[in-house]
Amino acid sequence: MTTNLSREAKLALVRKVAPGFAPDIVTLPDGWLRRRGLKTIGESRDDLGEWYRSVLAYLGQHPFEAKEIAAAAARWRESLVDSTVYEVALSKRTLGLLKSFLNISPHWYQKAGNVLKTLAPTKDILAEAALDETFPRAFAIWDLARLLKAMKQAGVAVIKLHLDRLEVGGVSIPFSDPALITPNPYRDLKLPSEDAFFFLPKDAYADICKAAAALGVEDVVVAGDGKEDGRLTLKACDAAAGTASPSKTVEIGYYGEKPFQVRFKVAIFNKLMSGSYDVAVSKCFARFDSEADCEEDCRLTYFLAMA
Repeated sequence: MTTNLSREAKLALVRKVAPGFAPDIVTLPDGWLRRRGLKTIGESRDDLGEWYRSVLAYLGQHPFEAKEIAAAAARWRESLVDSTVYEVALSKRTLGLLKSFLNISPHWYQKAGNVLKTLAPTKDILAEAALDETFPRAFAIWDLARLLKAMKQAGVAVIKLHLDRLEVGGVSIPFSDPALITPNPYRDLKLPSEDAFFFLPKDAYADICKAAAALGVEDVVVAGDGKEDGRLTLKACDAAAGTASPSKTVEIGYYGEKPFQVRFKVAIFNKLMSGSYDVAVSKCFARFDSEADCEEDCRLTYFLAMA
């Protein structure tokens, strides 16, 4: 049986068998234990409780060594922290996504990897995108607008990720505590059902958003009549005003499936990036998937609450 275990292996073993043991004691070097006539964890794995009590008894009799051990353990924990400064060059597409997502949330919470998510404070729109870059560590920026301004002024798109801050063009922006970014956007949201599907062309989306802004109305209604020669339409209007509302209707194609009608608030409908979308409709939410003009690693998805 192998008796020499790495510190990580010792911690894993103890967390599984006896999670209450102090890490500073669990990670004592095997050589240190043997020089003092004590067994190692590897030699005592069948009775870790007895091993732990014997080490505690020794440290109780040698308090100065206990202090040295605590200091050594603290140095070891510090050595595990990744203090590397990473440079990440942001692509034009990623910068465009950040600027667009700023309309949804003022924060940038980035987990390690290449997926970016953002969620509106009102929880009525969530966006998710696969980025061109892979971020080696997680971080959170409280004021995304300030960062984008700093990048624009510096004329650079390369950011440096320190342990506690982001640096760009000589400007240093401290990281925020991710726990303060609420609501947390990194959740797996799925539609409870997919009751209707339709395709939203780029031009039709742009036209209805412009019409809604020009008319000053609050709603966009999407309807498919489901007839044999059925139509799929977008309508900008104030739904509460009924026929008294100014409106504009844009026909976006044929629709011969089960009839449906859904309504979105313009205030969230107009936050999508310009493009064409495949849309799935559920009872409370709709999912907008960017048209597959690119590969899977360029996906862009929105979840919008319906009014």
